[in-house]
Amino acid sequence: MVWDRLVELADGLEVLPAAASADGSAERAFEQSRTAAEQQGKAAFHELLQRHRERLSMESRKMNVAFAARRRAIERLGLPQVRDFRLGQLADEEAAWRREVEAREHGLPELSPMLLVAVARAGGAS
Repeated sequence: MVWDRLVELADGLEVLPAAASADGSAERAFEQSRTAAEQQGKAAFHELLQRHRERLSMESRKMNVAFAARRRAIERLGLPQVRDFRLGQLADEEAAWRREVEAREHGLPELSPMLLVAVARAGGAS
């Protein structure tokens, strides 16, 4: 692997300061690597997104059952004013939970480059 070889040669490597290329080759290399990463990662992203949606769906079913059970329990016990107060608290809690789930439904991929390295011969030819 390239990374392993670079680590092995760490003492023999010369690290040059990053320079903006006047011909735009660095920008083109970045865009090419980004496009390749997006294409190669598309299937994995869709699989993860599907798993995420399935997990949210299962969680939603469980929480709907839990909120319904709590609502039934509150409706059976206590004075009318206490029941109304507790039902209001439960409604607030359920609304907050639904907002959180809605926010979690909109997963967006993030592709952040960690390092872009140009490897060149000691004479400067790449």
